Amino acid sequence: MRWRSAPLWSVAPPVREVVSAEQLPSEVLHYSIPALEERGLPSLELGETVLSAKLAVQKGDVLIGRLNPRKARIALVDRHMPGATIASTEFAALRPHSVDTRFLLYVLQSESTRQRLDSLVKSVTRSHQRVDAAEITHLPVPLPRTEEQRRIANFLDDQIGLIDLLISERRRQIGLVKERVRAGLEEVLVSDTADTVPLQKLTDPARPVQYGIVLPGPDFPGGVPIVKGGDVAAHRMSRDELNRTSPEIEAGYPRSRLVGGDILIAIRGSVGELAVVPSELDGANITQDAARIAPFQCDPRWLRWVLATPTVQGAIQRMVTGATVKGINIGDLRRVLIPTPNLARQAVLGLEAERLAAHAAQSLSVLSESISLLDERKRVLITAAVSGDLSPSAVWGRGVA
Repeated sequence: MRWRSAPLWSVAPPVREVVSAEQLPSEVLHYSIPALEERGLPSLELGETVLSAKLAVQKGDVLIGRLNPRKARIALVDRHMPGATIASTEFAALRPHSVDTRFLLYVLQSESTRQRLDSLVKSVTRSHQRVDAAEITHLPVPLPRTEEQRRIANFLDDQIGLIDLLISERRRQIGLVKERVRAGLEEVLVSDTADTVPLQKLTDPARPVQYGIVLPGPDFPGGVPIVKGGDVAAHRMSRDELNRTSPEIEAGYPRSRLVGGDILIAIRGSVGELAVVPSELDGANITQDAARIAPFQCDPRWLRWVLATPTVQGAIQRMVTGATVKGINIGDLRRVLIPTPNLARQAVLGLEAERLAAHAAQSLSVLSESISLLDERKRVLITAAVSGDLSPSAVWGRGVA
């Protein structure tokens, strides 16, 4: 079925009212990318903490993320503080008036819309791809009759709701697996170990626990790979996935260069997340929100897993400071006490911990694949429904038991 289409601006004009930081009231409801990604909700913030101009939005407005459009950040402004509801300028804000809002939200989540947004990207660094707000307003919107829009939106509300319930259950199962891993690591690595040693005593004196480059600059094609705290948390540990800094900037930070087998820990943001440096990152560097740990006179496998135990992670979290951006001081990290058996025992416990973690990783992989298939089903279903091409195969998709 083919419906007529119209440019987005004609059914949902852009919101153009911008307020400066100085004009904001004492409290604001802020629709920001970090808040929506973390909680799916806007954040209540003090006006004085907002340091840049924002879009003034109201209930019923639709937000489309301009940054990295393949991530499809689409949100409805469904919470409102009169005169105090704002959105990041990294969104394009729209005010629907002649299209069903729920139908429009599904159109903007469709694969065809995501592909069009991807084709409109202007900046091309790995981590910051942007689409001009003006380009977004010219996206084509299919326009069946209003009653048909509502029928499609009702159908998708029901079907997507069921899929989201399944995804929530898979995520709950992932949480249970991770909790069992934490409990297992605690039992294996901590319960029978009374002696403790400061972390700095377990690291190479010539390569102490160290954070990295403070201002790495924009991505520098052909430069030196850098690992950020967010890369550690997301386990992005291959050259192709990482941003790069210029050789001139990197040359000022020789003490934080990496060697395969080093352990990395996020020290800002997702504090405590861990990763092991692969050999392909020999000579790479880190930023100030990650710290390098170079195991010394201890079993590296054991050290990596004991750092992940609830006992050690709890000690790290108790040292975290900061309200907006949380972090741990490098000196405090060096002093964290590690339950430490003798070297021979470390080797045995390290192997046992790795087997436990590997078994859990298999379960997590199956659950994550199930979520990916469910997400794929959502994309196929939404795209088919809003394009008028709904079929039984689109409704049921591939098996995702």
